[in-house]
Amino acid sequence: MQYNLTYQRELPGRTIVTTGFVGSRGYNQIRNVEYNQAVPQLLADGSYFFPVGSMRRNPNFGSMRLRTSDGLSWYKGLIVGASRRFNAGVALQASYTLGKSEDLGSQAVGSADFDNSFQPRYAFDPMDNKGLSDFDIRHNFAFNATWEMPFGRALRGAARALAHGWQLSSILTIRSGIPFTPVLGFDRARALPRSGGAGQRPDLVPGCSLDPVLGGADQYFDSSCFSLPAAGTFGNVPRNTLIGPGLASWDLALFRNIAVPGGRRIQLRAEGFNITNHVNFGLPQTTVFNSAGRVPNAGQITTIVGTARQWQLGVKVDF
Repeated sequence: MQYNLTYQRELPGRTIVTTGFVGSRGYNQIRNVEYNQAVPQLLADGSYFFPVGSMRRNPNFGSMRLRTSDGLSWYKGLIVGASRRFNAGVALQASYTLGKSEDLGSQAVGSADFDNSFQPRYAFDPMDNKGLSDFDIRHNFAFNATWEMPFGRALRGAARALAHGWQLSSILTIRSGIPFTPVLGFDRARALPRSGGAGQRPDLVPGCSLDPVLGGADQYFDSSCFSLPAAGTFGNVPRNTLIGPGLASWDLALFRNIAVPGGRRIQLRAEGFNITNHVNFGLPQTTVFNSAGRVPNAGQITTIVGTARQWQLGVKVDF
């Protein structure tokens, strides 16, 4: 179910500004869960406890994957944008979105498009896994421009042919990071998941924030803010409360169109990607505890998103 309210107005200079509110609700969405887990005891406070020696729901089988259609999702966002149609050799477009996406699990049918995806820790309590979507981006800004360079208009002959027809294009992207969850690498709760901790999360140390980000690649978040839950229980840290590193990239393209006889055109292109060579970090190591104890490299970043600065040259022929 989708809804939106948008206001648009045209300003001088062939410029249009837009602002609006958009939202959606999803029902009966696919969740990919472990179905044949241990059966817990329900404690007085509503939490789950898995005793020592708990058996699977159907002890005749081992791990069983179930795709169930009881998922829910929520999205709401504020959109602001402006665009200038090609006028006097210049075209511009900018947009900003402030949004929030939540769901009961973003892992689609048998796939994981993000490094932060994992299965719910307990299939029979869907709301236990409610949190920010794995693809939630709170702030997203994009700007692009095309400039028909005026050089050569006053020249004549060969000089005009050489200097005329150049265009410069640029795309700037800046966005906040996607969320992720500190997890356990073993079955602390004795819930008999498919493997490892399968979405089990630690407890939050009193006095700590649910988003204890320090920044930097060596220790992006403070892993000491998390502790092991009591054996047989689930931790109290919700899903996707930490926000990963943001992304910034600036791409540039310089090209020239050359008309040739017969209605043909040759385009010469020089393109640069991430021209500032800005390093965009990937997500950190999210496992904070394994069966041996606290993981030493929890919070360390060892990957990047995108590439380093790249340049490429190209020729395109239209006919």
